Amino acid sequence: MKKLSERLSFILERRGVTRYELANEAGVCESTLCRIMNGEQEKIHKKTAVNIANYLRISEKWLRLGVGAFDDSAAAAGQTENNLLIPVEELWSAYQKKEKQLESVIRMLEDQIRINEALRAELMSRKEN
Repeated sequence: MKKLSERLSFILERRGVTRYELANEAGVCESTLCRIMNGEQEKIHKKTAVNIANYLRISEKWLRLGVGAFDDSAAAAGQTENNLLIPVEELWSAYQKKEKQLESVIRMLEDQIRINEALRAELMSRKEN
C-alpha cells in the first residue's frame, strides 16, 4: 500500500475501529484523521503516528512510510521496527523539566502565602486601632 490513507483504512477495518474511536483513544484530531483518510494529507507528524501506532498495535514506520510489515505481534509487544519505547534519557529530561516547572509553581504559591499573611496581619492591626 503506497498511500497513508490506504494503510490507515486497511488497519482500521482490520481492527474494527472507527475514525471517531481512533481520534478519541489515540488523542488525534478528527479533522486530521479525516484529511488523512480522504487522501488530502499524505504526511503525518511523528507524534501523531506514534499515538495511532500504539493504539492500533502496529509499526509506526509502516504507518508513516509503508515500510516493512505492520506486524501485529511485535507491535503489540512494544517491539516495532523503530522501537516505540521511550529512551531513558528522554524520560529523565522530561521529568527534570516538569520538576523545574513544579518548583516554580511552589515558589509562586509560597510568595502568595507570604503576601496573604502580611495582608492579614495588616488588616488585623487596623481592626485593633
